[in-house]
Amino acid sequence: MKQTDGLSRDAIKNGFSESLYDVAVIGGGITGSGIARDASNRGLKTILLEKDDFASGTSSKSGKLVHGGLRYLNYGQFRMVYESCKERHYLRSKVAPHIVKPVPFLISFYPESSPGRWKVASGLFLYDILSLYRNVRGFRVLSKHDLTKLEPGLNTHQSKGGLRFWDCMSLDYRLTIDTLKSAAESGAHLLNYQTVKTLIKKTAEKPWHEIICEDSIDRTQSIPRAKVVINAAGAWADDVLESLGQKKGFGLKISKGVHLVLDNSDYQVKNAIGFHDIESKRQIYAVPWGNRLLLGTTDSFYTESKDQIPIYEQDIEYLLKSVKKIFPGIHPKRKDVISAYAGIRPLIGSDSDKSESEMSRDFEIKIDHDGLVSITGGKLTTYRHMAQTLMDQVCDRYFPQHRHPDTSTLSPISGGHMTQNPHGFGKPGQGQISQESIRHLQEYYGSNSEKILDYVEKNKKSGDLISPDSPHIWAEIDYGLEHEFAMTLADIMIRRTTLYLFAPDNGLKASEAIARYMAPRLNWNEDRIRHEISSYQSQVSQMKHMVEGKGKQ
Repeated sequence: MKQTDGLSRDAIKNGFSESLYDVAVIGGGITGSGIARDASNRGLKTILLEKDDFASGTSSKSGKLVHGGLRYLNYGQFRMVYESCKERHYLRSKVAPHIVKPVPFLISFYPESSPGRWKVASGLFLYDILSLYRNVRGFRVLSKHDLTKLEPGLNTHQSKGGLRFWDCMSLDYRLTIDTLKSAAESGAHLLNYQTVKTLIKKTAEKPWHEIICEDSIDRTQSIPRAKVVINAAGAWADDVLESLGQKKGFGLKISKGVHLVLDNSDYQVKNAIGFHDIESKRQIYAVPWGNRLLLGTTDSFYTESKDQIPIYEQDIEYLLKSVKKIFPGIHPKRKDVISAYAGIRPLIGSDSDKSESEMSRDFEIKIDHDGLVSITGGKLTTYRHMAQTLMDQVCDRYFPQHRHPDTSTLSPISGGHMTQNPHGFGKPGQGQISQESIRHLQEYYGSNSEKILDYVEKNKKSGDLISPDSPHIWAEIDYGLEHEFAMTLADIMIRRTTLYLFAPDNGLKASEAIARYMAPRLNWNEDRIRHEISSYQSQVSQMKHMVEGKGKQ
């Protein structure tokens, strides 16, 4: 992959001995990508280093919701809800209108529901105020009849009525990748699969940090230099601080959340459904995503490996039991689960008397005197605000001339420049592609869909569907390799397309053909091709084993 200044991945690494960056960001999730974009927009020479693939941690395993955080009103976190509502509006209307979309939520209330309908309605009234009335629509109080009309399969037995309000959803990894592409467009250098081993701190003689990195693909070592190092590793923030020789971290608690993807043709869910599980006292939701249904989430403290996060039998059973409560006419089984994933998130604070759900989703920043800056916490919705807050502080201390950016991060990210021709109709070569595929490209890539159609112009066969069970076309593989930093088969299957998440077979049938399509573009030999296929198949198999209850318990 070549970045916008024409430099290849190898050229960037080869230039480390001569280049001095203003800012080096460790962590390629949504927080790190937002910081890299903000820093490079201010004219700071920026590099971002990620130990795995971009968005491979929390930022591809969230609940896919860009929301204000209604439930946090119950805990008095008004400032956080205000910031979340404001950022949701910015993302939907200015920053990422192509991939942040409004979704209606329904809540049905029962005799045992707590809090009750009118208390939640009062909260929604405050929710609208905190959003400065910039939500898609105001909330509605619904009768039992209204609920049945809007969602026929919903459990309304003993229902006392409900509420309807609006939030937003987005594929988290698409938001991360498009933000990174914007950072690259502003001049940032971005490298995935770079493990930071240690940090040689700056001295009076050498006023820069030296970051010792190892490339996990070719095992080469490199040493980028930077005036300021920003640790944006999220749930791994304390681990990074420890590896860099810092004795005191954030003292994070880690929360694990499991999500399932089911076939929505069995449910015909039209609205996102939220409800409060009485037994666990957790918020559960079911969000329709085209012909798929996303069900989540568990929420429990987690102390095991952050890199290999298990899905336990009780996680699956808990979520399937929950969906039966919402839709009593159906009885989903484990074999009905198309895909599942488990993610972790960092929670600020160590209050032993608070549950996982009650703990703050706010963020915290630490700035050391020697130019090591760390940030963690927060949520997907507020990533832009987090980046701006951190970079304001960094610039105040280290780069005062860059305190106010020349280009605001309220401008659209890559793909967010919506065109007058929203579906690309009439473009040369477009006749080779179905209207369904054109609509998919626009909804998935926004204005960048035209760049994908350029590949089809050059090679008509790249407009063919990769799989009959998926809307993706072959040109998307070219685009993912050339413009979206993909380095492995799993990168394409899991974090550049929806094949792993939504395809009935998780893309297994197409995986070998995709690997062989990638091979000449990445100079893979036969051994590397087989390794990539085997590695991806192993990831799918491991996930399926956990869903079936055959994995670690």
